[in-house]
Amino acid sequence: MPETAEIHVFISKWFLNEDDENQKEIGIILDRLRDRRRKADYEDELPKISSLAEKSLSDAQLVIDRVLNL
Repeated sequence: MPETAEIHVFISKWFLNEDDENQKEIGIILDRLRDRRRKADYEDELPKISSLAEKSLSDAQLVIDRVLNL
């Protein structure tokens, strides 16, 4: 397991490669969250940023809930 920032990619890929659909969904959501964070960090303008933030918080809670139910 990487001990660098690459851990984020490693974890999402790990979930994506699982047979269980709930675990795959965790990987999909983690990828989506990482993409949103990257956009927020590097793009000069983000349309509908409040909506994007709300979706990200909702997705983060969904990941937490699903991981706790594994």
